[in-house]
Amino acid sequence: AYQTGAYVYASPAVTNAPGLGPTVYEGSYDGNLYAINARTGQVRWQHRADGKISGSATIIGKVLYYSDLGSYSTTGLNTTTGKVVYSIRQGAFDPGISDGHLLFLSGYNILYAMEPLADHPASSSATSTSRHAAKAQSRPKTP
Repeated sequence: AYQTGAYVYASPAVTNAPGLGPTVYEGSYDGNLYAINARTGQVRWQHRADGKISGSATIIGKVLYYSDLGSYSTTGLNTTTGKVVYSIRQGAFDPGISDGHLLFLSGYNILYAMEPLADHPASSSATSTSRHAAKAQSRPKTP
């Protein structure tokens, strides 16, 4: 067991994280997202959010997504290190889901459907992939 010191409203996300093993991820109204060792209850890493985390975190691939009710944002963290790999100023509750091809992220009042960079026409070469990566990753695809 681990006490966050504030409300924990949402269900946890759980995975066998590379290099960490069984890990439980839980957001709290204390403004932190915790990666907790599923066997010992020890905190593996902790990420400070901008406000209250009230929705369930979602793991898609090796990225843990959570939404922050305080800042209306969605953030993606590396499941092993807790480092930020994605951020957008949209979100509030449950962050997203994938159908195995598209990534669907729910904002506060909008739904984004994003396709992998490999499927983006501007990413036909290594040069254009890196040049257009930020634009392609944040550009919504119309479902």
